[in-house]
Amino acid sequence: MVERIALISPETVKINLAISTRGLVMMGLANAWSLNAELSAAAHVSQREDFKRHIEEAGERGGMRELRRTRDNPFQPEPFGPRSQPRS
Repeated sequence: MVERIALISPETVKINLAISTRGLVMMGLANAWSLNAELSAAAHVSQREDFKRHIEEAGERGGMRELRRTRDNPFQPEPFGPRSQPRS
């Protein structure tokens, strides 16, 4: 994709970027970023140490793979996820 963009004049690329950015702003990009910051801060501040201690310990034992396994296994299989059972 980079090779294709390199074939276009820089001015055209800048204009397309400006148009795309303006469209995102008109759709409420600034509001979305503000809401994301608020929700992210609330989520990070509200986590109790005792709640996720076992997950962090799993990460120390077995790295990222073990951390994800410990964190995600209680929610598997997802009802419609990639590992869900096919319907009969």
